[in-house]
Amino acid sequence: MKALTLHATWQPKEGYSPSAEEQRTRKAKAGSMVWRQPTLDFGEVADPQIQADEVVIQVAAVGICGSDMHMYEADEQGYMLYPGLTSFPNILGHEFSGRVVAVGSEVETLWVGDLVTAEEIQWCGLCDACRRGLVNHCTRMEELGFTTPGAMAQLVKVKAKYCWPLDEIAERLGSEEEALTLGAMVEPTGVSYHAMFNRSNNWRPG
Repeated sequence: MKALTLHATWQPKEGYSPSAEEQRTRKAKAGSMVWRQPTLDFGEVADPQIQADEVVIQVAAVGICGSDMHMYEADEQGYMLYPGLTSFPNILGHEFSGRVVAVGSEVETLWVGDLVTAEEIQWCGLCDACRRGLVNHCTRMEELGFTTPGAMAQLVKVKAKYCWPLDEIAERLGSEEEALTLGAMVEPTGVSYHAMFNRSNNWRPG
């Protein structure tokens, strides 16, 4: 399949010491302190290989987030601007929607042909933070398009538990294309909603 992959050089800034886990996994918690000379490559990569609890989605719509831009942009020393959790090389893209084209043997809630979007934060569901409902503080967190292959590709695989169906939206709108466009807006809309209504005491829905 074709995909947009970001490459960068692991070169910690002077005075910054990555942890032993970061060194071992090459997964930086502070990307702007480690990754240098980011470059983009559009070309052929291997199709995703499905696991029992995963689905493969044929991407229909994908957004370009400010985070995607900051991973490509660099400062005067050549270090990427994005300050968060990252691992490279990696396919970008986390605001997306598409159609399920393959399901793992343990998946019971999704079927081939379903229209879906998926969560960017890939939470474990087992750690203390997840069990308290704070999945964005998961201690084993991965992030689609940041540490695992994202959706700026023809195909992307995710665990079925991260997917949310769009078929009812398509039925109500009378347009699969419109539903898929809206589906790619779920993640940025969710970020805004969380900031305004969950983290701030000044606003309430309505």
